Amino acid sequence: MNPLAGDVGTLFGAAVDRLARQHPDLPDLLLALALAQGRGLPRVDGTWVTVAEAVSGRQPIDEEMVGRLLAAAAPYVMLDTEHRQAVYRLAHRAFVERFQDERADPGRHRRIVRALAAAAQARQPRPPRPYLVHHLADHAAIAQAWDDLPRWPWLLDHLDPDGLAGAVLRTAFGRLDLPPELAAVLAARHALCAAAPGDRAAIRAVARARMVPQPEFVATNPDALLPRFVVEDRLARYERSQTTDGVTIHESWVAGSRPLTVVHRARSARAGRPRRAGAQPSVSGGALRWARLQPNPLHVRLPAHAGPVRALAAVPVADGRMLLASGGDDGTVRLWNPATGQAVGDPLRRHEGPVLALAPVTLPGAPVLLASGGDDGTVRLWNPVTGQPAGASLIDRAGAVRHLAAVPLSDGQVLLAVGGNNRSIRLWNPATGLIVSRLDPPDRHGTPILGPVQSMTAVPMPEGRTVVAAFLAQPFRPDLQVHLWGPFRLEDPVSAALPGLSLTAKAAMVAAVPSADRPTLATVEETIDGDWPLRLHDLATRREQRATIAGSGGRRVERWAVLRVRDETLLAAVVERVVKLWAIQRGLFGLRVTPYGDPLTGHAGAVRDVVALAMPDGRSLIATAADDGTIRLWSPTPDRQEAAPPDNEWFSTSRGVDPALDVTSIAAGALPDGRPWLATGSRDEWFRLWDTERGTLARPPVESQVDRTTWFTGSATVAVVPMPDGSTLLAAGSGHVVRLVDPATGSSGPAAELGRIPWGRWSSSGPDNARLLGDARIAAFAPVVAMAVVLAPGQGTILAVAGGRTVQLWTPTAAGLRLRRLSVQAESDQDIRAVAFVRRSAGGALLAIATAGQLELREADTGSPLSVQPVSVAAMAAVPMPGGSTMLAVGEDDGAVRLWSPDTLLPVGGPMLTHRGRVRAIATSRGALVSGGDDQTLRWWDPVRGTEVRVLPLGLPISGLATWGSMVFVATGEGLLRLDLDEGGGAPS
Repeated sequence: MNPLAGDVGTLFGAAVDRLARQHPDLPDLLLALALAQGRGLPRVDGTWVTVAEAVSGRQPIDEEMVGRLLAAAAPYVMLDTEHRQAVYRLAHRAFVERFQDERADPGRHRRIVRALAAAAQARQPRPPRPYLVHHLADHAAIAQAWDDLPRWPWLLDHLDPDGLAGAVLRTAFGRLDLPPELAAVLAARHALCAAAPGDRAAIRAVARARMVPQPEFVATNPDALLPRFVVEDRLARYERSQTTDGVTIHESWVAGSRPLTVVHRARSARAGRPRRAGAQPSVSGGALRWARLQPNPLHVRLPAHAGPVRALAAVPVADGRMLLASGGDDGTVRLWNPATGQAVGDPLRRHEGPVLALAPVTLPGAPVLLASGGDDGTVRLWNPVTGQPAGASLIDRAGAVRHLAAVPLSDGQVLLAVGGNNRSIRLWNPATGLIVSRLDPPDRHGTPILGPVQSMTAVPMPEGRTVVAAFLAQPFRPDLQVHLWGPFRLEDPVSAALPGLSLTAKAAMVAAVPSADRPTLATVEETIDGDWPLRLHDLATRREQRATIAGSGGRRVERWAVLRVRDETLLAAVVERVVKLWAIQRGLFGLRVTPYGDPLTGHAGAVRDVVALAMPDGRSLIATAADDGTIRLWSPTPDRQEAAPPDNEWFSTSRGVDPALDVTSIAAGALPDGRPWLATGSRDEWFRLWDTERGTLARPPVESQVDRTTWFTGSATVAVVPMPDGSTLLAAGSGHVVRLVDPATGSSGPAAELGRIPWGRWSSSGPDNARLLGDARIAAFAPVVAMAVVLAPGQGTILAVAGGRTVQLWTPTAAGLRLRRLSVQAESDQDIRAVAFVRRSAGGALLAIATAGQLELREADTGSPLSVQPVSVAAMAAVPMPGGSTMLAVGEDDGAVRLWSPDTLLPVGGPMLTHRGRVRAIATSRGALVSGGDDQTLRWWDPVRGTEVRVLPLGLPISGLATWGSMVFVATGEGLLRLDLDEGGGAPS
């Protein structure tokens, strides 16, 4: 201990005793400074006094006491600044240590939390003070007062979301049963940081809906048998809701040979998971009315790279922290602190292409280094603490480096095994930068294997030895063995290959089993029947245990990993966007493999890597990296809370989303009595009618392609069709068929289907009562992708149906008369993305046809081309303007939203360029323009001024928008939700 610090502390203790004799409030003011978080406590807004009153637990403290303290204890108090405020703090670390027992007292910090919250509530509607905004979460973390914060939703939305989520991640994630409100803050951290306080309640509610399963159909009495409907013997009945052992199960519609069973299990409380939230949460301001979203396990999202993330590695550093390293297609290596979710240092840039492999390397007498291998054929060494290059680099240029593994030797030296596309494994000495050996395995026939290294690992052996195991692809015949080398010596690194491990099928993975009591290698083999044989090989005795994992559904596993989580050995399988876990248990009666917890779903792109993180505080986390440019942190538990999505012939669970919730199109209209109806088309090619008030199914789902043979497009398109008599129909298109449905009578019987347009084929008879005029037909492989409708004077309703490079104009009647067929101009070789009608001031209408390379404008009544513009458009909508005119709003690939005049055929003003990425959807509501894009935000615009009114970062991939009155319905790749606008129009209340 520093003697000077002791002397200072002694003097300070005497000063505290002296001040206590003058007035009992003075020591409490000093104690408040000792308990302060950040740089100190501000005086001007009363925060100092509020904290002092909370820690004392006695009578109110007069503001005049602060002046007396500053005069009597000036040498012990220092003035500082934070958040543009003057703050006070104790002048020496020894002064703070004088109150170390009080600083660690959770009860005092809990009283501080409640006192500051009460003061903030009294200030409403004025915003909270800066100290509370930035440091209330720090006090709550020390006190573990996470149950208190949800009591003040207004205050929760004004706290710094980054600081609040960081405190929850640091002290509660993976440890405690989180309240749903705080679990939502953690899950939506990135969206909350980009939102204004008034919008955060809606974002939190969306995040909660993504963690709480929602039934697809809600009965008035959940204990009673739900109504049963039968449709052409294709749809079975909707079953009952029941509760067993505290778990509520809702089952939705079942469809014969193509089942659409959706089983939702309500979550129970688990450490690191949100508590069961019960009913849909109400939102202050009413912005979010309801949400029906795919539930995902609670996880933390880190926006990591500008492009796909290819590799991860856990890197323990000398100061006790566990860092997470990531490498991506942007050519950078980044370091993260998983305890806070924050990046550590700047990106590391030396690779000339994607970073494909990472591994920690511990050299004798040196700190832990990080090795990175790239597509440029190089291996780089980094110091993860300083972020600087360390030592020599391997620049071989013999092919992409895809696998790295540290190989410790018995004398303490370390080599690095490098595998990739160069058809051999190289042993590299990081200390000298030299390749000391090449491992070229022969196959069983003695000829060299010429394929790339597909899987590689290093297995620790007794006495500090290491064995390298690898599986290499062979182009012309399968290589049915895992190759082994070792042990190695630095003075004689060239070692003969050990006898390989014979397999019955091609290996999909070789991995060392961590923390095993014996040197164990795990292998998984690929089979054509969908099962995965797993073997654990004891390399010391050459004995093995076998087990079979079933349930792949025929889908290919892209990556395997063996993890150590909470003293259990887990096997992780990556199937596109989903990570599935199994627990591996070895016993006297053989190997047992059981599912472990829920599948890890939530990525918006294919998962590329998965690693385990053993945190210094005892927590075990899992990190995943994906093509969506993000890293996700998970704290899985062994209990399964959700049922897996349906496994049927039309849907791959690898997307991790219920097909009914993967909405590709949306439309809203009105019934004859004025009530709105909502229709969606989904990736399963079924369309659904929804109750707009409750967000539940109004009718059973209906298949878009009833006469399906082999055609499947993975989408369904819907559109509202206003008829001349004032009624409204629904057009639902998928594949080669467009069905016309009366939403008033529902879609549950043949009588409700008014007609069927045989898109892409000619039909003159049959139950459809539809016929084509003329002999023009489109190519066989051009499914329906977009539809638009206009009421044309003298012609009635015209329905434009687009697919491929063709648009057909139809009269949507029982006869299904086709008016004409239009083809995209020859300058474009891109398929059609969107179509829209827009009225002209002088009468008539324009038909706008958008592709990835151009915007084409035509006369709606004749189909004559008027203009072709080189604009890449993904979404369009007609926008009513003041004075009765109409504009065409287009959303472009570069994020711009632009208005075009149908009279001049030119853009009006400049682009409203704010979306970061492609604009996917545009709609109008009460004079405002609403757009949604790849940046997962909704944006409201004033089309007259061309200015942005409001931004709502939902954190969801937006695929469509529909509006009705004050309601905005948002379709996403993960479900459906409704937002309500305020009375002023244009933005959520």
